[in-house]
Amino acid sequence: MLLAECGPHAVVGLEIDGYHVSEVHGAHRLLEQVGRNMLVLVDAGITSGGFIQHVRERGAHLLGALEAGAWEHLSSQRRLCDGSVLAWVSPACPSSAHYPVRRGMWVRIISYRVTDERLGEVGKVYRLVTTLLNPRVAPALELVALYHERWEIELVIDEIKTHERAQRKVLRSKTPEGVRQELYGIYLAHYAVRVLLAEAAVKAAVDPDRLSFTEGLFELTEMLSLALTHGGQRRRPSHCWNACGTRWHTMSCQPVACASTAVRSSRSTTSTNPRSARCLHLSPLILRISFLILSTCLILSPPSFPWEVLK
Repeated sequence: MLLAECGPHAVVGLEIDGYHVSEVHGAHRLLEQVGRNMLVLVDAGITSGGFIQHVRERGAHLLGALEAGAWEHLSSQRRLCDGSVLAWVSPACPSSAHYPVRRGMWVRIISYRVTDERLGEVGKVYRLVTTLLNPRVAPALELVALYHERWEIELVIDEIKTHERAQRKVLRSKTPEGVRQELYGIYLAHYAVRVLLAEAAVKAAVDPDRLSFTEGLFELTEMLSLALTHGGQRRRPSHCWNACGTRWHTMSCQPVACASTAVRSSRSTTSTNPRSARCLHLSPLILRISFLILSTCLILSPPSFPWEVLK
């Protein structure tokens, strides 16, 4: 189970368990990393009254999909001004569920259809549930559009499986502890790249999910030797080199990572954004942090990172 940020694509929580253990248990454990005023987007397989209550206990809010037939006949329903429905979920018997609804609660249910086949089955009724009860603060149409951002986690998985691991099908480790260690190394490496890209997005004033992960992965591996050189210097040199090999004459000699803000191609089927390369000045602290994270990853999981780039 993963807990990831929709914008920067950073994986901030990871739960690994045996095949026989339900993913619902991992989802509940990940909620310990959720803070106040966060909005948690979840799939229909995770959404339940007990999970929603757990989210609210953490001070966060939830927006999730409902399975077909779920909560269609709740009592005390009231239609709101934006077409959504305010409904009361009654407490459940503790013996009837592993995570029961201990206290009754109000939820808001939104039903909608999509008109674009790229977004789902045309004509099918989709239903969402949320703890954001005020339709003026969180209109139904905005929540519907927001929920589709949940699919960003599929891109996170693609970045890790397809690009970071170069489509390797299996892990090298043959023991449960070895697999766990190797997976943590893989996700730490992904986090290091996403930290760099988040910094680049702030500097360039762009949406972080529009930046190319593969460009960031390449640039961060190229920066390893630069980080080692910078960490061992006792005096300030008169010039420095950026990750692309261009000399930058400067008195301060700030390390530079190039092309880390290369905008990835648009996922739209109708248009493509041209790629561009800009330069981002990174502080020595960011360089050292990135190097330390990557060093840990390489120790934990040598075959999971592109060694051909690091040699």
